Order: sequence, then C-alpha cells, then structure tokens
Amino acid sequence: MAEIDLNQATTKWQLPFLIPGQAQKEVTVNEAFARIDSLLSLAVAGVSANPPPEPYEGEAWLVSSEASGVWAGQVDRVAVCIGSAWQFYSPHPGMQVLNEQTGQYLYCFQGWQTSSEPASPSGGETVDIEARASIDAIIDALRNSGIFPRN
Repeated sequence: MAEIDLNQATTKWQLPFLIPGQAQKEVTVNEAFARIDSLLSLAVAGVSANPPPEPYEGEAWLVSSEASGVWAGQVDRVAVCIGSAWQFYSPHPGMQVLNEQTGQYLYCFQGWQTSSEPASPSGGETVDIEARASIDAIIDALRNSGIFPRN
C-alpha cells in the first residue's frame, strides 16, 4: 500500500484527503464541506480591496488589485468568510462567479474577464427599424442572463 502524505489534498481546491487511521476525521471532512459549500455555484458580493467591516458566514468577494490589510497579497483570489476568518481561493480557468453588485458573470481565463456590451446599431444608409429592434432585444436578453452588466 502506498504511503499517503498527510499534507495531500485535491489539486484544484486543496480539499483535504482523509488518511487511513486518522483521528478526528470529522474535522477534515467538515473543512472539505465548508470549501465545497463556499465554491459551488459561487456568487460574490462584489470586487473590493478591503473586507467588509462585519462579514457574514459564507460571504464571498473577489479581491481587487488595490488589496491591502488582511487581503494584501490576495489579488484576484476569491475571499470567503468561513468561521469568522477569511479563506482565499485561487481561480482556475473555466471558473465563473456571479457578481451580485452588477448582476454580471465573471469568468476566469488568464485572469478575471467580463463580456462587453456592444453598442446598439445606428447609422447606415438604409434604416431598418425591425433589424435594430431585434439586435436590441438580443442585447437585452444577454444583459438579463448576466452576460452583460445590468444598467
């Protein structure tokens, strides 16, 4: 049987592994559950350089580039309040979060990205009101689905 490193954890989210013969396995399992609960279908309150003064359990934020204090050195990571302390998680390509401040999804690909809303059609030689209305309806649908920020 292969020997297991006591510091072993899953690659992506660092969920702790149970070790054969380990005492207090509930501590390890509960830590893993807390991380899963924090990161599954993640919505963040917003993007900020500093934590809120009175965070609630499970509150999550994206740490901005101006981070200082408790969040210093955690730029672009997800900060989640667990047990009255901040836990930080590095984003992975394909990860997406809902920014509750803007109602827009952010996705991770070479850093956090958002979609930019195209301008409504205008100009041209031939005015086609129906085509412009259709394009505006598509933009509205993308805005309502969280692809573009809500106005």
